[in-house]
Amino acid sequence: MNQAAVELAQKFRTAHRGLVDFIGSCSDEDWRTYCENEERAVGVVVHHLAFVQGKVVEMVDAALGGSRYSLTAEDVNQINRDHAKDFGDCSRPETIELLNRNGRRLSERVGELTDRQLTEAVDVIVNGQQMRSLKNVIALVAISHIEWHMDSVRAALQPAAAIR
Repeated sequence: MNQAAVELAQKFRTAHRGLVDFIGSCSDEDWRTYCENEERAVGVVVHHLAFVQGKVVEMVDAALGGSRYSLTAEDVNQINRDHAKDFGDCSRPETIELLNRNGRRLSERVGELTDRQLTEAVDVIVNGQQMRSLKNVIALVAISHIEWHMDSVRAALQPAAAIR
């Protein structure tokens, strides 16, 4: 096993576990709280994160197959709008199921990567930004993506927590 891949998979699993734990601590009210920064409810943001984990697997597979994977900023905005519309009433159980399925797939895929696969240049563009390597894709689109959105969710829930 490649130690760098194992460590990266562990970092992802830690972020992923934090997300699963967050869902378990959410009240129904929290789940429906609107996030100003996100322009969608907490539950929709979390479902988005579960959905994107599956997209990261697609990015990895495309890169390993020598294919281009490209999403412009406009593409990302449209995907996010469509997702918010299609999953505006997502439940916690369906979100947890998607999160577990996609998280398991991504963790396994990352753990299988070699040093060369992690570090060689890839033709993956996300939000108009060229990703340098699969390590970069996983760090930014999988791990940091969770952290960034969860900061926004926590900010939206802070006023509610202060009142309780």
